[in-house]
Amino acid sequence: MELPPIEVVIMRFGQRRSDDTGGQLVEWSVLSVLAAAVLVSLTLVLAPASFTEPLESAVCQLFSADEDESDCGGGNSADSDDSGKPPPENVLCANQMLIRTESINGAFRNVRVEQGGQDFVTYQTQPATGEKKAVYSTRSMTSVGLDVSNAQKLKQMQSNKPQWDAFVQGGISGQYNYEYEGKDAWDKASDTRETKRGSGFKRWSAATGGIVTPAVDSAITNVSHGLEWAWSKVTGGDTEKVNAKYERLTPDSVTLDINAKAAVDMSYSADLGSSSGSGPPPGTESGEKKPGASALLEGHLEATHRNSVKIDDEFNRTHEMWFRVDGDMKAKAGFDFGDLLPAEAQAGVSAGGGGRIVQRTKFDSEGNPQRMDFEVRYEGGFGQVLSGNPAAPDMDNKSLEYSEKGRKRAQHTYSLDLTKDENLEAYNKLFDTSTGFAALPAAKHWTDKSELADDAIDFSEKVAENGHQTYSTYDLESEEGVDTSLKKAGTGFGVNSSNTESDLTGFYYRDNAADDPQWQEYEC
Repeated sequence: MELPPIEVVIMRFGQRRSDDTGGQLVEWSVLSVLAAAVLVSLTLVLAPASFTEPLESAVCQLFSADEDESDCGGGNSADSDDSGKPPPENVLCANQMLIRTESINGAFRNVRVEQGGQDFVTYQTQPATGEKKAVYSTRSMTSVGLDVSNAQKLKQMQSNKPQWDAFVQGGISGQYNYEYEGKDAWDKASDTRETKRGSGFKRWSAATGGIVTPAVDSAITNVSHGLEWAWSKVTGGDTEKVNAKYERLTPDSVTLDINAKAAVDMSYSADLGSSSGSGPPPGTESGEKKPGASALLEGHLEATHRNSVKIDDEFNRTHEMWFRVDGDMKAKAGFDFGDLLPAEAQAGVSAGGGGRIVQRTKFDSEGNPQRMDFEVRYEGGFGQVLSGNPAAPDMDNKSLEYSEKGRKRAQHTYSLDLTKDENLEAYNKLFDTSTGFAALPAAKHWTDKSELADDAIDFSEKVAENGHQTYSTYDLESEEGVDTSLKKAGTGFGVNSSNTESDLTGFYYRDNAADDPQWQEYEC
């Protein structure tokens, strides 16, 4: 599918810009401005073919039954025509991602401290060769900030009164990454996952320890290795087998990051005349139960920024900056039919969504930029539940429940080889890579935004001419474990845990450097 003439795109983009030099972007960070500029320019330069085609496929799948998803298209098959080179070795399908998160937070006089732990595994496949790979990571976090709440009583919910709780915090985290490849890569990653954080006790211990967990974990592993090796040596055992066991438990890379997060939770609970409270309603005989109803409305909004550097055992490094926004709403209603009918019923609906932008720059061991990835992720979903308790003699007070939920994710990644001088020159107009560790906003854009649009367009042209793109779609399943928060006017505590599973439903690749760039669909 043919790309629009680049001159037309630039002309249209230029018509939207103001030529006055007095306007300044204030109240926005330079990172946010750069990310937005790159996203807009990539979309304009590469639209419509390279963006709308897979997006239409994702939307089609979202509203289609599972058996109809094959009719959604989304690109040519991988072997249908010669539209460019197959995906390079560093392009991988993420077949499945499993994430477990546990956190504990406490607040005293509006000062908030949060300790958290997270572990996640990604099972991967190289689409062109079928080679299996996997990455397992453990992350430990500590954050400090401010917490404010309008709750005046130490209760989780107060009827007929809106409640809200908001916080802003910043912190640091450490992450160990274990990488595997080969036909048994997925099994090895699963084994490490079970060994490191298999039990709830291990995961909650990691969450409680926060940022010191990696150091403690490393020390324990080293001591265990030494003791087991020594015992094997004394008893004539196989010391090589011991070394192989602990080599699997030695991380291949370490990630350190600084992060900031802000969130607000809102809720409203209404008691609409239920007689389930203390004492009979006025005008009724003692013990008489009148019909009633209750309602609950909850909302959550969260924004996160993260700036990280990953260093592997060969001193190659990867710098990431990402921004994420998530939100969800839940509504529930309950009905108690009182003495009119010995039954209760509940109904609820929920909806949520979010997005994430990631800029990733890879450097070699000498600090030379190797590759840039610009990743855009967005997701959304819904849920509904109906439940009831007939309270009939033959039902033995068993409740009936029907529930349905669904959530989809789409991820679009633009990549560019920075070992080519022309590509690196365009990238360095936006980001300074001279440190060899991080791609920081170019100094000129901190004070002067007049060239920002032109530089973003120049960079996007290079992606359109020399880069490649991937587009992936996923089905998501999330399960809330513990979700408890007891707060009173900025004082209290909270405990949270969750599990998320992402399963790949479609993978598409596009070589922009081909004579006739086309999306190619791969079965991973």
